[in-house]
Amino acid sequence: MIRFIDLGDQITDGERRFAWFDTISDSFIDLCGEQTWETWERFEGSLNHAMRLDPDSFTLVGGIDRFRRLFPKDWPL
Repeated sequence: MIRFIDLGDQITDGERRFAWFDTISDSFIDLCGEQTWETWERFEGSLNHAMRLDPDSFTLVGGIDRFRRLFPKDWPL
């Protein structure tokens, strides 16, 4: 199961960031070396890039639609 994690400004002072946590592997999702993002747009770019490099890895997690459903409505896009 994938969980949205609001990191607030814990990583970069004054910059709100988020991450995704995979409860099956008990680890944060890493997309080409990135584990945190400040906007949906940045995350979507990372995910699209990672899916182009290794499309089979994201078939099981439901691709971008799965993440979109879990992304909070009140977070800046």
